[in-house]
Amino acid sequence: MLFGLPFFLAGAFVFYMTVLAPWLSSQAAASWVATPCRIIHSEVTESRDSDGDRTYGVDIRFRYRFAEKAYESDRYWFIMGKSSGREEKAAAVKRHPVGSETTCFVDPKHPGEAVIDREHLGWELWLGIVLGGVFMLVGGGLMVGGGIAWRRRSRPRIDAGFASDLRASEQPAAALPDREAEEPKILTSGGGRWGKLLGILFFAVFWNGITWTILLLAIWPDVQKGDGFAWIPLLFISLFVLIGAAVALAVPYYLMALLNPRVQVRVMPGSPVIGRPTRIAWSLTGRTDRVDLLTIQLVLREKATYTRGTNTTTDTKEVFRLDIARCEPGPELVEGDRDVTVPLTVPPSFKADRNELEWQIEVKGSIAWWPDIADAWTVTVRPATLERPATPERPAMPERSGP
Repeated sequence: MLFGLPFFLAGAFVFYMTVLAPWLSSQAAASWVATPCRIIHSEVTESRDSDGDRTYGVDIRFRYRFAEKAYESDRYWFIMGKSSGREEKAAAVKRHPVGSETTCFVDPKHPGEAVIDREHLGWELWLGIVLGGVFMLVGGGLMVGGGIAWRRRSRPRIDAGFASDLRASEQPAAALPDREAEEPKILTSGGGRWGKLLGILFFAVFWNGITWTILLLAIWPDVQKGDGFAWIPLLFISLFVLIGAAVALAVPYYLMALLNPRVQVRVMPGSPVIGRPTRIAWSLTGRTDRVDLLTIQLVLREKATYTRGTNTTTDTKEVFRLDIARCEPGPELVEGDRDVTVPLTVPPSFKADRNELEWQIEVKGSIAWWPDIADAWTVTVRPATLERPATPERPAMPERSGP
């Protein structure tokens, strides 16, 4: 768990120095007072890093008067430190030669603080978002995964892959059927479809809101100014814009799926029992004439959670599938029923810390040139009820006669 802490702290430091601090300073400077100033020094500084690569910075100093007092400042912009790319720095120096007049922005609360370019944050901002974000995600993921793994290691471990060896006959006898489990259960398709639509809609609004805000407020103004380096963040953000467009296109798909025929499934009893017949009835309402094929199946899947070091993964595999109905256009597609029996060789529903056996009723309908019907509901399948054999009566003992 602590292995991810250095990654997270390193990413947080990079993010603060290259993204958060310059952005906060730029936002604060939006209310600073525009003041005339004179350039007294202007040059591009050059140095080499530990690897011998050259880095460049802007060294521009200017003099200004504010509230009848003279001040000097060497803050040209809010970009911290030096970086590669001499052209951008040389262009700034060329625009501000020694002796030229320009406008700086002064903090009225602290007149010794002033800046010439309060808006430009440079491509270092996007590099900081990528590098800092990646390191924080990796570090955070390692810490969260390590915490989950440590917590699960402290619990009793249940070996995965037990479904093939588990049989209903090996389960403990079910208790007397409770009234709720024996009552019919009605399953409808409305809630699941609305959930999918609202989920994809929220993600589309959230993703596109962030990407387009960054594009329009932080990048596009530099593009309009003719900044030659603006194409670097523009290309970078374009990838996220394309992803957002693809997500937005999925919204009409789920909206169309919302208009599909409604499915209602009635399960009797509501919690099927292995080895005992269960009545499955279904009905469709709406434009049922558009459905070319309807299939209803009872599916068992095993979910097993594995922990390898600090990584925790969950594998899902299909264990059993039982065909309930396969209907082509006709009266039975609109309304019908079947009696099905889950074999005694198949395990019932089960859930533990690391393993789960989940039963679902799946309804699929093929519709030409339209989103297909795809509804599923989880049901609880109970183990077989074992009948207790009758206890034989003990024969009466003959009365003993006296001596």
